[in-house]
Amino acid sequence: MLYIIGGASRTGKSMISRELMAKTEIPYFSLDVLMMGLANSLPEYGINPDDPEVRNAEKMWPILRNMLINMLEVGIDYIVEGYTVLPEHTNEIANLFPGQVKSCFTGYTGIDPEKKLKEIRKYTDLPNDWAKTSSDSEILKLINRSISYSSFLKTECEKYEIPYFDQSEDFTGTKRRVIEYLDNQD
Repeated sequence: MLYIIGGASRTGKSMISRELMAKTEIPYFSLDVLMMGLANSLPEYGINPDDPEVRNAEKMWPILRNMLINMLEVGIDYIVEGYTVLPEHTNEIANLFPGQVKSCFTGYTGIDPEKKLKEIRKYTDLPNDWAKTSSDSEILKLINRSISYSSFLKTECEKYEIPYFDQSEDFTGTKRRVIEYLDNQD
């Protein structure tokens, strides 16, 4: 089974992946690592972490598509997470491998940006988390962009009938619901 967790920045995708990995012992792969590898080693590929999410997702899709297909063909379960995968992409893979892909997306469409800033400051948990060294104004810019991206993802998830979890009101509870959804074997 391939578990794909997409969504806007700062919605807990990595936290969800780490918790799901600890619970299931299924390895996870961060698309941020792939994106940064491409951006830093193959500049001719045109990946820029500061570009809009959809643009980077489209540029990364040919590589990611083949990686996901290979993961499924090899038959090893994986958790894949990142903001550079789109509902359209997960739908394509799920149609190629019926019953072998479980995906969902996370976002925040109705949160006050200042409230989200406080939440991000509270959950900055990794040693190399860029939010630790970013100013409030830089993070607020990302939050506003992510609210728009979340709206896009919510609409696309409805179109492809993929679960979308909005974390505007209850970050911890929503994170728990995502893990329950992904870990449910039905």
